[in-house]
Amino acid sequence: MNPCNKKRKKQKLNPEAQFRITLDHCSKTKDLSAAISLYESSPTPILSLNNLNSLLYICSNSLSNLETRELAIAFGFKLFNLHRSNNSNIFKPNEATLTALARLAAAKGDGDYAYELAASPSYSPRFRVGLGRGERCRRW
Repeated sequence: MNPCNKKRKKQKLNPEAQFRITLDHCSKTKDLSAAISLYESSPTPILSLNNLNSLLYICSNSLSNLETRELAIAFGFKLFNLHRSNNSNIFKPNEATLTALARLAAAKGDGDYAYELAASPSYSPRFRVGLGRGERCRRW
């Protein structure tokens, strides 16, 4: 048998890999409702930081659609608060997390919350660069 003619067997993906592939598709198509359904069908509510950032990205990209705006804000903050409270000792948001949350907070009309996130000493110093020295920056 010629090895070049062998058909490749489809590999079965583990649930985590399948979740990631589907989430990537939701991100590419900016499909908030599919992303929420995917998350809610997940056996574990706690996500990796990468998956959380993807969901927050989808939420922040859904802000321009008036039909999904409120759902995006509510779901994004629900996810963030769940991960912050359940993993407080190991949860370390990065710039992508904070940027998406700042966009959600600004859309909600809560610039103070966005500022507090960025000014918090436990978060990335690079994100705080534009905040000024002790002055409240209202450019959110």
